[in-house]
Amino acid sequence: MRPFGRETLGDGGADAASGIVRFDTETGLSERFASDLDYIDIALGLDDRLYALRASKTVVDIYDPLTMGTISSTSLATELRAISADANGIIFGASWDGNIYRFSIDGAIVDSVSSGAGNLTDIDISADRKSTRLNSSHDQN
Repeated sequence: MRPFGRETLGDGGADAASGIVRFDTETGLSERFASDLDYIDIALGLDDRLYALRASKTVVDIYDPLTMGTISSTSLATELRAISADANGIIFGASWDGNIYRFSIDGAIVDSVSSGAGNLTDIDISADRKSTRLNSSHDQN
């Protein structure tokens, strides 16, 4: 099993560590890649690709999780805080403004819906795309 984690360590100075770290749970080893980039969210899509949202909040890099090679990058039409992708590679995003977005392959907004909550920090979609799990930084009692 090879889980992934984003990493930003240090004070942002020259010695700060960035990028994505792949952990091999069988051997206990880890390997960093994309170390020249800063990410705020990563997600393993239902298409078995790794999606990484850059700190700019509008660029998503797509990686092969086995080779750690870059497949492509997409510029999105709006800022996001979190991403997810379905089995067809369609990107869904959660935004600080409380909206959930669906994007075309070229990053254009296809549609959006208000979640009813603000400050969204995470999004996960089910394999059948019938349910979505969101996290917010504020309680919405």
